[in-house]
Amino acid sequence: MLHWTDSLTTGNDEIDQEHRQIFDKLNSIETAIQNGADKECLIRMVTTLLDYTYYHFSHEEHAMNCARCSSHHTNCAAHRLFTMKIRGWLAAIMKGGTSTTLL
Repeated sequence: MLHWTDSLTTGNDEIDQEHRQIFDKLNSIETAIQNGADKECLIRMVTTLLDYTYYHFSHEEHAMNCARCSSHHTNCAAHRLFTMKIRGWLAAIMKGGTSTTLL
C-alpha cells in the first residue's frame, strides 16, 4: 500500500488532493487484486485511474507552467512515464494478468 506523507506536499492544496486521489485509486486496485477481483473489474479500475491521471497531469502541468516552475519539464517527463506504466498495466490485465506483480 502507498501512504501519503507530508513530505510529498507541493504547497498547492488542490494538486495535493489530486495526488492523494491517485494514491487512493492505486491502493484500491491493489486491494481489489488481493481480494481476487475479476478481469472486468480491474479493467474498469485501471481505466478510471488512467483517465484521472490524464485529467490531473493536465491540471498540474498547467499550474506549473503558470507558476513558471523550474521542474516543469522534469515533472512532465515523469508524468508521461507514469501514464505509460498504467497503460502497460491495462494491456497486461486485458491479456489476462491480475496478479499483484502488476503493481
